[in-house]
Parts: sequence; C-alpha cells; structure tokens
Amino acid sequence: MLGLWYLAFGLTLMLAIQATIYSPAKYGIIKEIVGEENLGEANGLVQAITIIAILLSGFFFSVLFEIFYKNALTPNSIISNMVPIGIILIILSTIEFLLTFRLTVNKKVLNHSSFSFSKYVNFAYLKQNINTTFKDKSIFRSIIGLGFFGVGSF
Repeated sequence: MLGLWYLAFGLTLMLAIQATIYSPAKYGIIKEIVGEENLGEANGLVQAITIIAILLSGFFFSVLFEIFYKNALTPNSIISNMVPIGIILIILSTIEFLLTFRLTVNKKVLNHSSFSFSKYVNFAYLKQNINTTFKDKSIFRSIIGLGFFGVGSF
C-alpha cells in the first residue's frame, strides 16, 4: 500500500518459505486425525485438494492481477494497484489460520512427547522405498511430475 516494492517482495518470499515449512505438516497430522485405518484414503484426498487449491488459486489470483494491473508502468504503481489482491490474500490466510483450530484429533492415536531420531528413521526401510521408486516407472514419473508442478507453481 505504501509502494515499498522490496518489502512486498521480501514478505512474499517469507510467505513462500512459510508454505514450504508447513506444507509437510498437513501430511504429518493426517494420521492423528483419521487414524491408521483411513490413512491412504485421507492422504489421497489431501493431495487432491492441495493440487486443486493450487490450480484454482493460481487462476483466481492471475485473473485478479490482470484486472488490477491496468496501465501500471513502475514497480511502485504495480504494487499500489495490487493492494486489493494483498487484502484478499491476508483475509484468506487469516481464514485458513482460524480453520486450523477446528481440526480434531483422533483420541485413539497416542501422542509422543519425546522425539528420538533413531526411533523414527529406519535407513533399511528408506533404502527399500528409494529402490521401489526407481524400479517402478509410474511412481518415478509421478514424483518427477509433482516436482515439476511444484516448481512451476512457485
């Protein structure tokens, strides 16, 4: 709103970093919410919703950018024209934050208060998964596709 281009860019970068850090958290909490018996279905649903949300938000904010861009010629005038988009982004981020308080945890799942690296990291299992990934072309192609999709959406 004040025409501070570098501050706006820096805050956008911080938003991307925050999303990178917290994105894996949504997959980590699935088991606590649905339990182990529904983990596969819930994981697929979260993945589908995430991809749909990325596509729709990319489309929505691109259209808004074109609407508000108008004839802005300098970085400061572009930012001034983007104020409504920033406000919408702040409102949606606030709604997302408030909705996290509505998450319910399955009481059957035990919470572990201490973290032990060796308890959760099984290198033999990791090696087996990596081998499976490279042997099964459909899994490997899916990983590569999602990787390019993630890079392209940023």
